[in-house]
Amino acid sequence: MLNSVTRDLKHCGHNVIIPLDFRIDNYRSFLNVDEVKIVTQERSLHYTLETLDPDAILIIAPEVSHILYNLRKLAEQLEIPLLDSSSKATKIASNKVQTEDILKKRGISVPETVICEISDDLEYIKESLEEIGYPLIFKPIDGVGCGGLSLVMQEKQISKAILDIQLNSTQNRFIVQKYIEGTPASINCISNGKYALPVSFNAQFITFNSFNGKSEYEGGFTPFHHELEEKAKKVVMRFPDYFPGLLGYFGVDLIFTKDEVVFIEINPRITTSYIGAKAAIQENIMNLVIKAVFLEQLPKEIVPEQFAFFKRISLNPDGVTLIPLEFFQKPEIIAPPYYDLGRQEEASFFVNVIGGSLESCKSQFLALERDIHSKVNSATTID
Repeated sequence: MLNSVTRDLKHCGHNVIIPLDFRIDNYRSFLNVDEVKIVTQERSLHYTLETLDPDAILIIAPEVSHILYNLRKLAEQLEIPLLDSSSKATKIASNKVQTEDILKKRGISVPETVICEISDDLEYIKESLEEIGYPLIFKPIDGVGCGGLSLVMQEKQISKAILDIQLNSTQNRFIVQKYIEGTPASINCISNGKYALPVSFNAQFITFNSFNGKSEYEGGFTPFHHELEEKAKKVVMRFPDYFPGLLGYFGVDLIFTKDEVVFIEINPRITTSYIGAKAAIQENIMNLVIKAVFLEQLPKEIVPEQFAFFKRISLNPDGVTLIPLEFFQKPEIIAPPYYDLGRQEEASFFVNVIGGSLESCKSQFLALERDIHSKVNSATTID
């Protein structure tokens, strides 16, 4: 995702500098940018940005623990023009409870929700959920992707779900929602502050693991079509009115049921599906973002020209080390294997393939996946 964004910015003719967290310094060689500034505890981001004095800044960070909000607030304090939403809009859109309240007041369908607290007695939480009934979705109030999200099928799984939330969020409050049966999807948009232009409509691959409570966002494909998609697009086009300061690129997660569109949350940032949107529409998305933010210009519509299929591939760390680093320079591989900073049992990366049909994309992906696993297996055999 980061490489896709920086390539778009470079193709616009801009000099691109990345302040990079020192913990992922080993990814520096994969970045196609003019300069990388390593941010450490001694050399803070505040100091780095003051020294650079950039013309504009795009912040790619998670909402969890107010990280995204704090970084955008810092940029505003330093009077650096944002290519993103304001810190105020970020704070509201990142809060799933506030987002739901705003949408509900405008008659927009959202899941039935109960707000709980980590400090609440477990029996009290169970009683609070009796009216909704199972299955339920437990998730942090400020979660990112599927971090801390659990599908709870029965009462005995609640304790594990709450523990998973604690591991993924520092907030005391969390959300419990009625599980919505339907098709998960997302819409990527660009806002000029007045209205939002839908850029791509994406199917989502989400794995719910009700046994151990762990869920994963695995990717998706675009374009995705549904008989209710026009209704969904008309709603998101008004989001800048509902969330003042919502600017630049943002994503909206939703679920299609048989007869309605249920809106789940807003992601006020660049999302993973950017890699698919960029490939499918064959437009320079960052050029569109810059024009929207600084000139308030948006095209009337964007029509996809091909399919893009993007999906996560996961390997254990030992398997990754058996594959030559050059292999991960393939254009289909969006990023090198990323190790979670808190966990080391798995390394994952996204693959994005394009084609004239969805079936051809799936075939390409499966072939590349087999190639990767065969390299791991052959290297293991030789060893």
